[in-house]
Amino acid sequence: MKSKLAFLAVIALLVLSTTGAFADSFTVYVGYADSLRPSGFFPNPWNGSPNTTFLGNDGLNLDTGAIRIVNTSGAAINITDISYHQASGATFDLWGNPGTLAAGAELIVDQTAFYNFDSSDTNDFMPAPDFALAANAIGGCANLSAAYTPAHITGSNLAALCAANIGTVSVTVNGVVSTFNDTGFVLNTGGYDFVNFSADGNESINWTLVGTSATRGGSGGSVPEPSSVLLLGAGLVGLASRLRRGKSN
Repeated sequence: MKSKLAFLAVIALLVLSTTGAFADSFTVYVGYADSLRPSGFFPNPWNGSPNTTFLGNDGLNLDTGAIRIVNTSGAAINITDISYHQASGATFDLWGNPGTLAAGAELIVDQTAFYNFDSSDTNDFMPAPDFALAANAIGGCANLSAAYTPAHITGSNLAALCAANIGTVSVTVNGVVSTFNDTGFVLNTGGYDFVNFSADGNESINWTLVGTSATRGGSGGSVPEPSSVLLLGAGLVGLASRLRRGKSN
């Protein structure tokens, strides 16, 4: 029993310390950039902002998901991969090896060719809304309770449908992969083609801390949902504690 407890404790500490160090070294935001129609919610900062590296093609009309990484570590970090995965099976891995990001610097990635990161369309699974959206609402899975009347929920569990269609952002920093759940449904604009129902005919959503609830104006005050690795570490710590209590009893 002691050897099993020791093994679990070591594994848990390794998982938590490794992931925690890198979780503290950078912050991930998600947004949506639509330059086809005017909007007050286009992500800011953007290409050309101070201390910002931009990987994408800003010379094309924009209809694209966008990911922003801020280095908060106080030292340079090495980013070797960024990708976005949808439950529909669509995967966007367009930016190769982004390279070194200096302390305090930011990296923004979006489409590299027109429509090749149009993540609002590739995971379009929500029933068409028939409500008038407020100017800063996204609706659909991003704001289910405000977006749908009880009549829409009767006969189908839309909350479960949304939960089954959460997309994930994966970032590899200094050789460690961290995965973040886009529980605000920013990159797929609520799970439906938002342009058809937005108040200004535009899909833009300002930067939102990944894993937090979303409005078009962005958010950043909440703590994002832990990655699966962090949850694994916490679970191992809890299991070790339960085994220890069981032994003492």
